Amino acid sequence: MADHNLTQDLLQSLLIYDKESGDFFWKVTSGGAVKGKKAGYVCKRHIQIRVNKKLYYAHRLAWIYVYGIEPESIDHINGNPTDNRICNLRSVTHQTNMENLRKATTKNACGFLGVETVKLKTKIKYVARIIVKNKRYTLGHAYTPEEAHQIYLEGKRKLHKGCTI
Repeated sequence: MADHNLTQDLLQSLLIYDKESGDFFWKVTSGGAVKGKKAGYVCKRHIQIRVNKKLYYAHRLAWIYVYGIEPESIDHINGNPTDNRICNLRSVTHQTNMENLRKATTKNACGFLGVETVKLKTKIKYVARIIVKNKRYTLGHAYTPEEAHQIYLEGKRKLHKGCTI
């Protein structure tokens, strides 16, 4: 949701954004901010910065700081959610952002993105599955999670337009 009180002018009056490092630094001393000090902290894998008593993701602030608009979704091209260099950010749809996931969720027992464990007549096998436009597809089976993950990656590169792996 857009915050219409947060503008490019306001950000540029409070913060300095280093496009090369992706870091923000305070321009002023106010509240908890100290002039010259690096702004933000890592919370849930992303960097957050408090501006006017409200928390924002640093990647969203970087986009507004540079381009003056707040996009629907920001994707970290290299998959590193703390790398907020402007060259590593792109404005995408939420779906495209999800297509560029690189790590399995905590629900995934084997730890490989796109891989599930299945039991077939006492032999444990692994299956590579992908979701495309809200439809789930099985890409293939393998005897190891590494093999299934490779099957998944091949399919992901073909089927997910947002994939940068």
